[in-house]
Amino acid sequence: MEKKYLYILLNPVANHILTKGLDFFLADGENQPSNLILLNHSDYQGQFDDYTRFHVVLGRDRVSSYLNRQEGKKSTQAKWVDFKSYNLLHRLQASEIAELLYLSHMDQAIRSPFFYKLQNRFVYLPVEHNYYKIYYRYIDDFYRQIAQALRRAVSEGKVDKASAFKFKRTIKNKPTIQAPSQAFIEKLYDYFTEGVIIDLGHLTGPADHVELPLIVAWDQIEATLPKLSTSPRAGTITYNFKTGTWTLKEETNK
Repeated sequence: MEKKYLYILLNPVANHILTKGLDFFLADGENQPSNLILLNHSDYQGQFDDYTRFHVVLGRDRVSSYLNRQEGKKSTQAKWVDFKSYNLLHRLQASEIAELLYLSHMDQAIRSPFFYKLQNRFVYLPVEHNYYKIYYRYIDDFYRQIAQALRRAVSEGKVDKASAFKFKRTIKNKPTIQAPSQAFIEKLYDYFTEGVIIDLGHLTGPADHVELPLIVAWDQIEATLPKLSTSPRAGTITYNFKTGTWTLKEETNK
């Protein structure tokens, strides 16, 4: 599905992002969740766990299938927490199960969203108006997701009509688009903490590269979106097809 923008607002203290337009996927199988607790049961009739009274998805193959189905939907209300060991899941105390219920109901944790017995890396919480709150135990997982989102945007995106002929001519036999490095994604950190829109609906550029505008929206995304094409850029991400490199140009009026 073509996406017109990504919105990212990073809370570095709580280790979560508020996002719109970012699919949950991971670049490498090593860090893909092994099992999931479905906090609100939503639209998936998974295996019912008598001990916790939650539905669960067990095994990486089933988890991968589940996440792929969720990614293909326009929106999803399924809330989940990953976990490593089914045996340790059954060692949760009543108070810890209550914390999971609170997390599902209030979209925030009583204490920490990361549980020692679960060893969860993520908490995935759809919130109002098709926004998603995602907690990350390790910020590197977030960086990998953003890197793959940018790679996909360039691979699958469409350019403005004024640049379309040159763009199509250039990428007709283009090599595989390279994902940006973690070092590059880290350069975007300040944008993420301010609340940034990465505009994917107005990709532009000459024959050898494509540009992705950055617009700082803070927490006013709904007011910014209608005037996205005319909003001042806070920066520009550029991908060069010939060299496979990513660069960032920061605007002085940021």
